[in-house]
Amino acid sequence: MTPMAATASTPGDGGARLAVFSISHGVFVDVTRWVGDAGHELALVVTKPTSAGVQVAEAAGETPVLLAPRVDQASSLVRELGVDLCVVAAFSRIPDRLAALPPCGFVNLHPALLPEYPGPNPYRAIFDGAPVAGYTIHRVTSELDAGPVLAQASFDVPASVDPVVLAARWSAALVAVLAEGIPRALAGEPGDAQPKGTGTFAAPFDEAEAELDWELPVRVLERRTAALLLAGLQPLGRIDDALVPVRRLRGVPALESRRHGVITSSARRALVGVGDGVVEVDLGELPR
Repeated sequence: MTPMAATASTPGDGGARLAVFSISHGVFVDVTRWVGDAGHELALVVTKPTSAGVQVAEAAGETPVLLAPRVDQASSLVRELGVDLCVVAAFSRIPDRLAALPPCGFVNLHPALLPEYPGPNPYRAIFDGAPVAGYTIHRVTSELDAGPVLAQASFDVPASVDPVVLAARWSAALVAVLAEGIPRALAGEPGDAQPKGTGTFAAPFDEAEAELDWELPVRVLERRTAALLLAGLQPLGRIDDALVPVRRLRGVPALESRRHGVITSSARRALVGVGDGVVEVDLGELPR
């Protein structure tokens, strides 16, 4: 689908009417806060009738909300409410017929630096050890995460990865791409074609990836734990022959171990020798 060349209102003359399609409460809050700060109007929220979707709907306040199992059910509201531009922020794919309705088209917010890591798992890059991460805003096309880029913002992934720090950096990158990309979209700019990538796809994590391998280095274990926690998947560590939920993992530089595995453990904490050092692990409930 090729974006239409029409342009919408600008903040100086009252702002544009935007719709946000999302099932992620955190991303939705960041996007809608920016929409208000930039002088635009949130005209419509589209989400799904799931527990995550209900959270988004509750955060929408007085804005009209459509809880729909099928995204094409939004078509009539996009027309009737005079939406200028639709912003996809953690949602399913958009059919071409719907994407063609608003005069300024649809844009997608993707939490990776396209063309690398297209796909549904924004935390795959962290898990894999990518040195940088970020956000891309691009035009929606029929091909997944492949549309022309309107803006990108990146950040260095710290050597010692903490989920809270990563979430804050992603939030800042999101605001940066909104500030650059939304005005370009409203002005009718087509965006820049994506170059050829390495082909690394951001696939969902599987159950095997949730189990931490104590033979891996400290930094790798920190990254993988952070990525799994951010994705809402429980990391597991083998403690005294049982797989136990890992709530937090961090390296202990002052300690060394000549073997891999548990050094000491209690019901809530363990010291574990790993590939190149020692980690302290906060544990969930031990199995009975």
